[in-house]
Amino acid sequence: MAHLNKLIRYSEEKLDKLKQIEEVTVQQKAAIDSQDYAALNSLVEEKQKIIDYINWCDSAFQEELDRVKKRLGVKSIKDIGETEGNEEKKALVDIIGMIIETIEKIQVLERENQKKLLETMDQVKEKLRKIRNGQKSVAVYDSGMGMVSGSFLDKRK
Repeated sequence: MAHLNKLIRYSEEKLDKLKQIEEVTVQQKAAIDSQDYAALNSLVEEKQKIIDYINWCDSAFQEELDRVKKRLGVKSIKDIGETEGNEEKKALVDIIGMIIETIEKIQVLERENQKKLLETMDQVKEKLRKIRNGQKSVAVYDSGMGMVSGSFLDKRK
């Protein structure tokens, strides 16, 4: 029972951190919309710290799960309910379901943010292309004008 409680605790921590990532992702969307790239960069760094913590939770969860399976002599988490209390197993399954649901929400937000960033990049590329073409036109115009000497079209006799 205590073994599953540890797994539940790690899962709850992960769910809490995933909800934080979801909030940060929404903030990233606002930063992208307002083209505040300094804020976006800061949010990316904040998100990375949360992801690092989630990785730690995942690692601790996996280590504890391996210990539980070894102690109970089972090969899969599905088999744990047969030797442990079903209430703890149900709680763990419910939390894992919420984790999956939250991850799916985050993925949708991330795809939207990525799409907006790509659109913004395309707009910037187009502006740069226009600027380069303008610079080339000016360079050609300036270089040709410096070498031409004055000439008179009207030659009277």
